[in-house]
Amino acid sequence: MKHISLLLLPLGIAQAGTVGRRAPQHDHSGPAPPKLPGQSPFAGIVGQLDLKGSGGDATAALIKVLPKAHFAVSEPLKPQVRQGAKRHIAKFGPYTLTGKGQPKPKKLINSLDPNGQAFIELTSDGMCSNCTILAGKPGLLFEDGSPAGPAQGVYIHHILSHDISKKALKPVAKCVGSTNTTQTNLLDLLGAELFSQGDDNSTPFYFTSEDGAYPSGFFVGSNDSFALQADLVNYNADTRKVYVTFDIEYVDGHVGSDAVSTLLSVGGCGGIGGGNAIALNQTGPAETTGRKIPILVDGKIISAKGHMHIGGERMILLINDKEVCVSAPIYTKANGFESIAGMPSCPEAIPVKKGDTLTMKSVYDLAKHPLRSGAEHNAMGNADVMGMFILTWAVDGERK
Repeated sequence: MKHISLLLLPLGIAQAGTVGRRAPQHDHSGPAPPKLPGQSPFAGIVGQLDLKGSGGDATAALIKVLPKAHFAVSEPLKPQVRQGAKRHIAKFGPYTLTGKGQPKPKKLINSLDPNGQAFIELTSDGMCSNCTILAGKPGLLFEDGSPAGPAQGVYIHHILSHDISKKALKPVAKCVGSTNTTQTNLLDLLGAELFSQGDDNSTPFYFTSEDGAYPSGFFVGSNDSFALQADLVNYNADTRKVYVTFDIEYVDGHVGSDAVSTLLSVGGCGGIGGGNAIALNQTGPAETTGRKIPILVDGKIISAKGHMHIGGERMILLINDKEVCVSAPIYTKANGFESIAGMPSCPEAIPVKKGDTLTMKSVYDLAKHPLRSGAEHNAMGNADVMGMFILTWAVDGERK
């Protein structure tokens, strides 16, 4: 899973565990843009925000900075979560990925991969309006409609989306211990987290129970705008064009309780204010335990799914030091390239109360699964190593 974000991050990207201290290397033509403390991928955005010119409205300032996404098409699909719901897939792009070893054009945000390209854009099209999203899944397609993934030479570091018109509800004190208020405030500007996708998440992202019975979903307003972020790596020698997709299932109007998602890292806000390094061991398993994170609301965690990269063995979630969920990657191999096909979510709702604590553990085993592309990621200070949980919360009471 990341950062764009997985990333648009509160974002996995800003929260990736820092497992090395060497500076990232860049393939971009021309000088790399300046960075915030912690080597933030968002430095280019921060430098262009004009709060005075936007009347102090931070969201309006962000809208002025982000380029508009090209909404290509929306195609209807059969609903899978709830009878009577609507479902479609929205396609954005195409995005041009230069071939391996070719110069990468400079972008508003930096890739977390030395061979990657990162995009962040804005759209008010393609999702749904005045609706309740039940489930969804980002994805990637070639121009001919065929899947683009590791087996086809394209690695999805992350695809993320946020509803920037919707204030983020914080069920946890996400960046506990962070001292970099500049970046943590930027994460807030991106609004409510929507979908998060890495190479390991091929299953839908739920804002209700997997059977659709739980009365909750992600509320979308009548005129909401969305920030879309992708960080992609083309391992093919030639240039490829791809579409970023969002498969969403929803019902009209606001139904049930408003659900919220969070992407949390075992390393805390590692690139922001320190945090824990994710432990690695070339000869066997290595476990990392994150800080205790205060829970700020009463409610339920209705979906919990881990996010790891190659080398990961399992993510463990604890509430008040009691293990409540284990999410382990399912590995696959195609054309000699190992990847994670998915990480199952924990099916049972997890009740929580304000004042509870949440802790995560990650286990990596490089003897079983060596890091992707070896030395290329050592050049990134192992920034590709991530240990996260993607959580969906149904919060008790009315949303403020």
